[in-house]
Amino acid sequence: ARWFEGHAAEVGWAWCFCALLLYLRLLGGYWLAHRLRQQGVTTPAWQFTALSAQWAKVLNIKQSVSLLESREVTEPLTIGFWKPVVLFPVGLLAQLSPAQVEVLLLHELAHIRRHDYLVNLIQLVLEVFFFYHPLFWLLSREARSRREYCCDDIVVKHTSNPLLYAQTLTDLQLSLVHTQNQF
Repeated sequence: ARWFEGHAAEVGWAWCFCALLLYLRLLGGYWLAHRLRQQGVTTPAWQFTALSAQWAKVLNIKQSVSLLESREVTEPLTIGFWKPVVLFPVGLLAQLSPAQVEVLLLHELAHIRRHDYLVNLIQLVLEVFFFYHPLFWLLSREARSRREYCCDDIVVKHTSNPLLYAQTLTDLQLSLVHTQNQF
């Protein structure tokens, strides 16, 4: 306790420096997410866009959700909370069956319905302030995991074939491990 009292200014400056670095990292991530929405994106086939609108209506999503394909992502993801965008990797929609695309799309729309992007943004800001606390990092990781489980539960609730969803997630992860190349 005496050491901290004697070095309070140095500890405070060290905290400010680390928080500033993490804040810059957060801004860089925001910039990259913004760039993902605009660079190298194409609109998928109309039936997937119609399917997205149909499920958005079922899930009572008020915002207009854009469905795009991107060369920059390796798995489906959702960006934004005012104007949400669901990004699929280019070519993934063609490789999967329509039922598999539907369950993956439903999972991403569940993130939008639950406002997970905004919650994650708040969580990232809190991580900047509490970067020094290992328990906060553990809780933060667990919260992210629980958000994924909640979206999985929504998919299972709305689909008639939960096994298809599990198989689709497994296939997606295996395709990330065993990427095809020209050699």
